[in-house]
Amino acid sequence: MSEDRPFTVYRRLMAMIWPYRGRVVLIILLTLVASLATLLIPWLARRLFADAVREARIGRIDLLLGAMLGLMGAVSLAWYLAESQLAHVSLRLVETLRRRVADKLLRLPVAHFARTSSGDALGRCFHDINRLRTFLNHALLSLGGDLLLAIGSVGFLFYLSTRLTVVLLAVTPIGVLTLLITSRRVRRGYHAAQNQMADLTGVLSEQLGSMPAIRAFGGEEHEHRRFSAQSEQLFDQTLRTDRQQAAARSTISFLAAVGVVLVLGYGARLVLGQSAGGMRIEDLIAFALYTALLADPIRRLSRTHYEIQQSLASGRRVLELLDWPQQQDLGTRSLPDFPLGRLCFQSVQFSYRANEPVLHDFNLTIEPGQTVAVVGPSGAGKSTLSMLPLRFYEPAAGRILFDGIDLRDLKLADLRRHIGWVGQDPFIFSGTVAENIAYGSWGASREVIENAARQACADSFIQSLPHGFNTRIGERGVDLSGGQRVRLAIARVILRSPALVIFDESTSALDTETETRLWSEISHWLSGRTTLIIAHRLATILDCPRIVVLDQGRLVGDGTADQLRRDCPVFNRIFQQQMNLIPQ
Repeated sequence: MSEDRPFTVYRRLMAMIWPYRGRVVLIILLTLVASLATLLIPWLARRLFADAVREARIGRIDLLLGAMLGLMGAVSLAWYLAESQLAHVSLRLVETLRRRVADKLLRLPVAHFARTSSGDALGRCFHDINRLRTFLNHALLSLGGDLLLAIGSVGFLFYLSTRLTVVLLAVTPIGVLTLLITSRRVRRGYHAAQNQMADLTGVLSEQLGSMPAIRAFGGEEHEHRRFSAQSEQLFDQTLRTDRQQAAARSTISFLAAVGVVLVLGYGARLVLGQSAGGMRIEDLIAFALYTALLADPIRRLSRTHYEIQQSLASGRRVLELLDWPQQQDLGTRSLPDFPLGRLCFQSVQFSYRANEPVLHDFNLTIEPGQTVAVVGPSGAGKSTLSMLPLRFYEPAAGRILFDGIDLRDLKLADLRRHIGWVGQDPFIFSGTVAENIAYGSWGASREVIENAARQACADSFIQSLPHGFNTRIGERGVDLSGGQRVRLAIARVILRSPALVIFDESTSALDTETETRLWSEISHWLSGRTTLIIAHRLATILDCPRIVVLDQGRLVGDGTADQLRRDCPVFNRIFQQQMNLIPQ
């Protein structure tokens, strides 16, 4: 979306208001009533001086004053009703838009989050969307009511004195030129500031998520300097933009003041008869009141103009997010309720960046119920292999089959329903133990949750917690040990009862003894299920009936541990390194 096309942003944002058109029409009508009533007050003041004061008619004075008070009350009531309705519309729009953004984020490809910071997404979801409420308030109230007030005031001014009005408006072209010159510069400045705000949020989010490492390595001062440097950049950018905006507003206010001084000087001469075509005192009073009435909406419109530029920059960022391409889900086929779990990689090639392939012409078939361990040196492509069946990433060439069906032909939700995945850092959500185990199996009964925990050998430590399965766990499971988090993640998978189970170095953070014991405890449940184990330590998978070896994205070995030690140099070297037979 081009930042030089603010009308496109404005049009799309206004289109979002369409569902609330009834309330918007009411707001506009109330704004019109308030503006028209306001325009009548100076006219009544003119009549007060022309008819009542000059003729000393007390009853007439009271009547006009009563009418003016009535109009002021109507104006206040109309503005109250308009702002109440606008609050409902703007809050509902912001809430709906925030849900749309959150839903979009949940449907973006996993690869997207590897390229962008979480701070950017958080900034768009919260700061930028809140800015749009300001845009809506000003778009409907200021641009509606203030424009009508300004136009109406100018109309009355021309009626009262064409010459004085021409004098007053003589400075208008300079003000308009000032707005045109500064608008694009201010909009670009606020867009840059909001991007820097996203970067700052990202820095803080990263720091909060890595606090143990920061403390362990004494990085407090370094991280403080890093945050401060980013904050200073945001300060400088925002200050520059605010100064440009303040200079433009001050220029416009000064021009308005110049116009008022010229009007008063020329008007006084007209009243005193020193200039041709004299003017009555009540007309000059009314002219001064309409001039003051015109000044307020002009000042507000000037301020509103720059606030809308800031809001349009936020709107552009939000719309950019909504336009990000989400993961393609064009599959139409479904798997049976109890698929076999046969997984086949056919000539698969994959790379994260152009000209840097991770997998080369990769071929592998895992039969139903078979357990296959994948080993290899760091960077060989093991973790990539574990993410492709879930379509976290798409292969550049070749295809992957699940029970003979191309993954791209399957409905994405149906595919993932039959795959259980435990990653390198098993994620624990903020909530109770039971809620964490039941994540993805919504509505599971307590009985099946507890049964899954028993099969994952997690029930013993769960029962030792203060409230058992109802114990609330801190964010990311910081209250649990690494082994406990792994067991909960495995219980979550067991509850889904998938046909294919993938372990991506899930137990690598555990000590060897705990890791071996855990595999022994869940082996019964894994029996008969297709299982893909990405392993870092060989000790826990040496008894695996089939081991495949990856090196630089290529399959270089396939067999039992004994066969690979004899026939695969890469496996043999890893084996000897881990068994301390040769130096690392």
